[in-house]
Amino acid sequence: MKRLLRKFSVLMTVGLLTGGMMIATTSPSQGATKKPKLTNVLIGCTPEIGTIIQDYMSDSGIAAQYGLNLQCVSVTTGPEQAALLVSGGLDISSLLPPNLYSLLDAGVPMVAFMPIETGPGFDLIIRAGFPLPDESQGWTGVMKDLANARIGVPALGAAGQDLAEGMFQEANVTGNPTYIATGAGSTTLAAMSANSIDAAITYEPAISEALLQGIAVQPFSLIEGGGPDNITNFGGLFYTTTRSYAKSHETLLSNFEKAYEVARAWMVNPNNHSKAIAFVEKDLGVNEALAVSVFDEALLTFTPATTVNANRYNTEGQFYETLGVATQYWPVSKYAVNVLQSTITCYKAKATKKVTAVKPTCPRGWSTKKQK
Repeated sequence: MKRLLRKFSVLMTVGLLTGGMMIATTSPSQGATKKPKLTNVLIGCTPEIGTIIQDYMSDSGIAAQYGLNLQCVSVTTGPEQAALLVSGGLDISSLLPPNLYSLLDAGVPMVAFMPIETGPGFDLIIRAGFPLPDESQGWTGVMKDLANARIGVPALGAAGQDLAEGMFQEANVTGNPTYIATGAGSTTLAAMSANSIDAAITYEPAISEALLQGIAVQPFSLIEGGGPDNITNFGGLFYTTTRSYAKSHETLLSNFEKAYEVARAWMVNPNNHSKAIAFVEKDLGVNEALAVSVFDEALLTFTPATTVNANRYNTEGQFYETLGVATQYWPVSKYAVNVLQSTITCYKAKATKKVTAVKPTCPRGWSTKKQK
């Protein structure tokens, strides 16, 4: 019944609302040199580390160098982002695969065009003082201890809850946990501090903040490779849009991907570490110690701007189809698109022509070889 209700809610939402190239660089100034006309892009902004590169890309001016005016639309949960993508309230947004699968199940033509980070995207924290008598058995023992716990998730019936249910399944634990929608990281920590939840599936910076303040403990970390192997090898967060938007804005998405890689390369460069920490501090509104913890953890997962990794995402698709989150298996080939364009020079007699496309080819009668 839970999954039927989930699918029904997605269908209702849709019905109501519709009525790999890497640029090596260490400085933003080494991006595009011209100042092209800016195109407005409505993009989802979430209060978490997963979109920190996106924020830097905008604030540093890198996006503008590639002709992009990123207009931030504040969102908190995956279902909220999915609904806005369908309604046109967002052009581009990050999603975790389970939230994309729900839209695909509902017949919404969606695509993913670029990975953001590897791994499950979320992690598990447990309220300090909550009894864990089976912790010595490893992550399966911890899940056994949580069998009847109150577990906070960003939204009910969405990616966070899906992940928790998958972990119980992998641990062969049958229990009766109570899932409670706690929203963003700040409200999740408030619920945990008030003893309203025993554990939570959440994201950074809430995870590091909870640990640094002693609000929670973390017997194992999915992000660091603890827990079931198939979950730790998930594809993770990626950028999505509607198929029609991707088709009509191929050059824009290609420029987005190129700008993102310039920003990512700058942020992960060790020479820029202190400046990157300062940006995280300002962008997330956290202190320096928390910014260091959050950013250094994120460095383990940030992915170069390239095409969607079939192995990781197919593993995730098979897992969630088996779990019942998706009504069918959604392989990468069904929803991933390559938007990264490149340019070639074509020759015909003494004439030259540049062709830019995802798979550029010379027109008939032209050749990539310069004629003598």
